[in-house]
Amino acid sequence: MVIEEIAKAISSANTIYVASHMNPDGDNVGSLMGTYIILKELGKDVKAVVIDEIPENLKFLPRLSEIVTDEGLDAPDLFITVDCADLDRIGNLKNLYLSAKKKINIDHHSTNTNFGDINLVDSNSPATCELVFYLFNDLGYEINTDAATCLYTGISTDTGS
Repeated sequence: MVIEEIAKAISSANTIYVASHMNPDGDNVGSLMGTYIILKELGKDVKAVVIDEIPENLKFLPRLSEIVTDEGLDAPDLFITVDCADLDRIGNLKNLYLSAKKKINIDHHSTNTNFGDINLVDSNSPATCELVFYLFNDLGYEINTDAATCLYTGISTDTGS
């Protein structure tokens, strides 16, 4: 049911923002960029929005040059948070989030507050990147090499393997 709701929200959205959280880590950046790349390849008008600097150890990830800040952004049709247990983790993006027509929350933390209109939250998953992979794989969306690199990085950094 949730997967179908997400597919419908993505399909009907003209503008989509995928957001990082404060002090991003590998799972956050991996799921941010993996989601961004997959949606971009679908031809969606999508932006990867960050609050804080990407850590130096993750700067090898593909397409980081396409990341934007919230400066000058208008309310999107769809706002996707990844690897955020609660809304406070997105800091100054909160008002932009609240102005979106539809909100999706994808996360693996047991403390997640289910703050989205649609919540894909599974605390049994070792990383949000794994949830993103299964979501888009189940929907039949192409996961190219760049997206796979991002998702693998997030899984690897969150599991230590």
